[in-house]
Amino acid sequence: MSGTYGFDCVRNALAGASDERYVGLSADGSGNMHLLDTTTGRVLGYEHEEGRFDPRRGFDDLDAFAFAMTRVEAAAAKRIPAKKLADLFKALGLPGGIAELG
Repeated sequence: MSGTYGFDCVRNALAGASDERYVGLSADGSGNMHLLDTTTGRVLGYEHEEGRFDPRRGFDDLDAFAFAMTRVEAAAAKRIPAKKLADLFKALGLPGGIAELG
């Protein structure tokens, strides 16, 4: 995940998410992002090519997002076995983490 923290969805007229309640948290370098819904506290996966949210990539809150994404990055760097991480996410009920593992 790269920058985009604090991405202004309204100023940048983000298709399907141009609302003050959404704030950017991260991006994958291809335009897909994670946005915080400041009204609910949920973290939503945003697909830029479709201009929509992907419910498979969401998290209930910032804690779940941070827990999962730090581990997804570690698995991508081969520091944690991806299979064991997927099993952990499944046991913890973190489908967004499983989706981010690919």
